[in-house]
Amino acid sequence: MPAGQGMQLLRRLGYGVWLGLLLQLLSRALIPARVRHLRVRHSKALGFSGVSLGWDYSWGARPLSLIFDLEAGAATGSVTSDGSRTAALIPLVRPLQGPYQVTISATYRLLGYAYTRTHRVRGFSSGV
Repeated sequence: MPAGQGMQLLRRLGYGVWLGLLLQLLSRALIPARVRHLRVRHSKALGFSGVSLGWDYSWGARPLSLIFDLEAGAATGSVTSDGSRTAALIPLVRPLQGPYQVTISATYRLLGYAYTRTHRVRGFSSGV
């Protein structure tokens, strides 16, 4: 292979790497990250009852804020979290028992516009 073709191949490879990095950064900035793998655990301490939440994010721009609304019969609660966190605690007056539903409202700001995406997760707790 002549030296000129080798340099041309390296230059094209370099352009491809830079283009790939640029596309990756753009997709990370323009695609909203979804809340994944919501973990709901009832925690009961001395005189305190609550639900600890844990979650992960998919690939993309994280939300500015998250609102978690828990509905489980008489046990209801809500918590607002920063988009950089992956855990929260919802204090409850009554213990969590039976079927529950968590409504997640995630607020994003992409390209200067704010919008909210809502998602619901259902589950069942046997209580503690």
